[in-house]
Amino acid sequence: MNKKKHYGFVYVLLGVLFLIVLWTSGEQLVNNDLVIPDISSVLWSLVALLKKSSTYLIILKTVGRLILTVLVCAVLTLILAFLSYKFSRFESFFKPFFVILRTVPIVSVILILLFVVGNDLSPYFITGFVVLPVMYEGVLSGFLAIDDAIKDEIKQLSGINFRIIMSIFVPVTFPYIIASFVQSFGLGLKVMVMSEFIAQPRGTIGYTMLQERIYLNTANIFAWTILMVLFVFLIEFAVRKIKRKYMD
Repeated sequence: MNKKKHYGFVYVLLGVLFLIVLWTSGEQLVNNDLVIPDISSVLWSLVALLKKSSTYLIILKTVGRLILTVLVCAVLTLILAFLSYKFSRFESFFKPFFVILRTVPIVSVILILLFVVGNDLSPYFITGFVVLPVMYEGVLSGFLAIDDAIKDEIKQLSGINFRIIMSIFVPVTFPYIIASFVQSFGLGLKVMVMSEFIAQPRGTIGYTMLQERIYLNTANIFAWTILMVLFVFLIEFAVRKIKRKYMD
């Protein structure tokens, strides 16, 4: 097991080195810092960002928005997945709604919501519309994948209700829930920043990246991108650690 972990870490490093080689090659080929800045300038920009207290306030504001949105979607997901599992007609009724959420272009949703709810609230709704179908399908798939023996035993003891869902179904389908949460968080951060970039609520990552674009500070844009990637990586790492501890 330790040997597999060692090799996995080595291949991760090789993947990082490959990305660095691609970055360096692209920078040399384009030869334009406004398009692809060199690695050293991006690293200096990253260090400068980490030294500013305002950077952490900006991250906190965007991530706080994302966490609130994901939590609301998680509650809605459990309710909708429970109803869809218990009533097949309910699942069929809501299926067109989720199909629309998955297929409608995000830009169209952003433009509509900007008029309806305004700049500050639209990123919440936009991110929720993208995250909710992902979480719903993951949790519902987990419910449907429960062993038939467990279902029969539950039916003999009592009917399937929300208490049974929370005390039995959720723990049994925990891997599905964690997988959907991790996927939703990474996807949600990208959507949240993109919607902030368009809606321009002040003091957020998207708004800050828009300002850097206006002033043609590409190195700072790359630095903010690295920060977001690192943040999502840390969240996914922590969630997987919790999952292993829970499953053990």
